[in-house]
Amino acid sequence: MFEPDKWPQEKEGYLSRIILTEWSEQSFGLMRLVEIDLGSGNDPRIVTVGGRPIVLYRGALHDQTQYYLYDMETRKTLAIQIEDDWFEYGKNWIPFDADGMIGAVHSFAPFRILQIDPNNGKGRIVAENRNSFNPKAAHDNFNIFRGGSNALKMGNKLLGFGHATFNPWRHHPFLWEMSDDKVLITSASVDFDAIYCRGFGIIDPTSLFYGSDERIVLGICGSERDWFFDRKRCLGGTFRQTV
Repeated sequence: MFEPDKWPQEKEGYLSRIILTEWSEQSFGLMRLVEIDLGSGNDPRIVTVGGRPIVLYRGALHDQTQYYLYDMETRKTLAIQIEDDWFEYGKNWIPFDADGMIGAVHSFAPFRILQIDPNNGKGRIVAENRNSFNPKAAHDNFNIFRGGSNALKMGNKLLGFGHATFNPWRHHPFLWEMSDDKVLITSASVDFDAIYCRGFGIIDPTSLFYGSDERIVLGICGSERDWFFDRKRCLGGTFRQTV
C-alpha cells in the first residue's frame, strides 16, 4: 500500500499480475480449463470483436509501453500505439466492438473515442466531444467519472457502466449512453445502495454481457478498504484497523 502523493518510483513497487482463466460450466460447478499469465498490469477488460475475444489492459507502472491487447484466438500480445504524439494513455478504457475494430471510450471529459486495429495494435482518435462537465476528484485532480465495464451496442446506442470516484473509499457505478450523434447521457441508480450499505464503499463495474436468458448482466468488483490505506471505512464515517 502507498499514499496517493507517494507513488513508488521503482517498477517493482507497484506490480499486479493479470491472469486470464477459461472456465467450463459443469453440473458440479465451474471447471478450470486454461490459465494464462499475461504479465503485470491493471484494469483488464474483455470484449468480443467480430467474434474474437480480446483483452484490453493497462501495462505495469513505469512500463515503456502503456497499453496492450491480447488476442485470445491467436494468443498474441500486441502493444497499442495511438497515432498522436501528445496522447496521454491514462487507464480504465472502455472497449466495444466497432464493426470488427476495437472501439474504446478513453475519457468522459472530453468524451473521447478511440479505434484500434486488433491485428497490429495501431489506433487513433475517431471522435471527441469537448464538454465543461469536469468535476475533479480531490486525491488526483482527474475527472471523477471514469471507465468501468466494457460497452454493448443496443440498437443505435452504445451503453456501459463506469464508476464515479468521489473519494478513495467511495466509488459508485453510473450508467452512460451514447447515441449516433455522439451525445453522452449519464445516470446513477440507487440499486447499488444496498451493496454500499453492506460495507462495500468501492463498487467498480468490470464486465457487461448477455446472460443465457438474454438479460444483460453486470459484473462488479467490491471492496471494503480505503483505496490507499490498509483499513476499512465504517458506514458511520470512522476508521477502524483491518485485522
